[in-house]
Amino acid sequence: MRSLMKKPFQSKAVAIFRSETYWFGAKFLILLLLIFLFIGKIQAQQTRIYTDELKYYNRGLELFDKEKYATAQKHFNWYQQIAKDDFNKINAAYYAAVCAMELFNPDAENAFLSLSKKHPSHPKAKLAIFQIGKLHYRNKNNKLAVSFLGQTETNYLSAVDLKEYYFI
Repeated sequence: MRSLMKKPFQSKAVAIFRSETYWFGAKFLILLLLIFLFIGKIQAQQTRIYTDELKYYNRGLELFDKEKYATAQKHFNWYQQIAKDDFNKINAAYYAAVCAMELFNPDAENAFLSLSKKHPSHPKAKLAIFQIGKLHYRNKNNKLAVSFLGQTETNYLSAVDLKEYYFI
């Protein structure tokens, strides 16, 4: 009896909509979309500055700007131990040496000398010579201060450092 009954009219779109392969593909696409949205949301929660080794370097710079030299020096030293980027590693060594100088640590001069000998072409190595001159001037050792300041390349100095250079 069923074979004699006429089926109601179905368009091809309705037939495709009712097929199992359509629903499997649609479910798969929805699942993929949700996964990508979820992953994107997870990655958007933290910026790169807080997720890799640069956090120590950047935190050290923040503390350095606030003149909290002891803690900044620790962050720069931590960064030097784990860093992969040589350029920032040298910058961290320079800032750690400046922190040592500001804290009146006796190893500050050796840190600057080591930096300038190991990486003579790095811009911070050029500034290290100036910092050694400042250190000797502050310690009232004028002959050594003049010697190191004479080796300083002034084109690497900032405007503030240049004024200090000409004052000394």
